[in-house]
Amino acid sequence: MNISYRIYFRLVQLFLKICVFVAFSSRKYIQILYWYIFVYFDYNSAFLLDLHKNFIFYVKNLEKFFIKQFVNKTREQWQKYKDLYKGKEVVVVACGRTVENYKMIKDAIHIGVNRAFKIPHIKLDYLCYQDTFPEGSQELDAYTRECKRLSGMLPESRRYELKHCDWDGLPYTKENLQDNLCFMLNPFEKDSKYALNIEKEAFCDAEGCVFSALQFIMYTNPKKIYFVGCDCSNTVSDYAYLKVNPTYARQKRSYIKFKDFYEKYYPDTEFVSINPIGLKGIFKDVYTQSYIDGNPELNLLNEDIEIIQG
Repeated sequence: MNISYRIYFRLVQLFLKICVFVAFSSRKYIQILYWYIFVYFDYNSAFLLDLHKNFIFYVKNLEKFFIKQFVNKTREQWQKYKDLYKGKEVVVVACGRTVENYKMIKDAIHIGVNRAFKIPHIKLDYLCYQDTFPEGSQELDAYTRECKRLSGMLPESRRYELKHCDWDGLPYTKENLQDNLCFMLNPFEKDSKYALNIEKEAFCDAEGCVFSALQFIMYTNPKKIYFVGCDCSNTVSDYAYLKVNPTYARQKRSYIKFKDFYEKYYPDTEFVSINPIGLKGIFKDVYTQSYIDGNPELNLLNEDIEIIQG
C-alpha cells in the first residue's frame, strides 16, 4: 500500500464523482449539470452507463490485485495461529452495556474490539480495530504494549467513502508487521462469505469490527466462543465511542450468517452469548447473576436458564 497507490485512488475517486457518478446523483443541480453535458456532447444514457460499468470493472480488478498482494505479504504472520487455541475458550469483548456485568472467565483468551481496551475490569490478550480514534492513539499505543494488536485496513476505495475509517495510523508497513497482526478487508466479499484461511484470503467486510475479530478467532479453532457486550442494541456502555448508532441493531443479520457459515466448517465449536439482548435465541444464552438482579423486568428467575459468574 504505497503512496503512489493511495494517490492513484484519490484521483480515481475524484474522476468517478465528477465524470460518472453525477448521472446517479439525487442532487438536482448535479443532475442539471449531467444533462447539460449529455446534450452538449450528443451522448446518450446507454453510453454513459456502459462507460460507468466498464470503468468500475477495471477499478475493481486493480483493487483485487492490490488486495492479493497485501495478503501475500502478510501470509507468514498468520501461520503460527492456525489451530493455536484448539480446545480452549475465547471471549469476544465489545462495548455494549452488558459488558459491565461480566467477570473474566479464568484461562480464557480475551479479544476486544475497538474501544474495549478502555474497560477497566477486563484485561485483553488481543485488541482488534479498524476505525479511527478521534481522541488520538496514544492511549491505545500504551495499552497494546501488553497485548497483541489486530489492525484492520479498508482498501483505498472504501476508505475514501467511510471517513470514520480514513486515517493513517494503521501499521501495515513491513517494519510494523513484525509487531502487529495486520489484515485487509475485502469489499467484494460480504458477510455471506467469511474468510476460512486468512493466510490466503482477505477478511470478509462484514458490518462491524467484531466480525473481523471472529474471522481470526475461528482460524485458531477454539472449542468455545463467548460473546460479551455484543448486544446488538442501541444502548451501549460508557466505553463506546458512539452512544447511539442504528447499525448496532442491524448487525444481528451478520451474526446469523456468521453462525450459519462457520457451523459447516467448525461443527465442534460452541457459541455462547452472555446476557444477550439483540442476539437472544441465536446462540446458546447464559446470564450473570448481576445482570439478572439489575434487570428484574426480564423475569428470568422463572425461566430454566444457565447462570455463570458475574
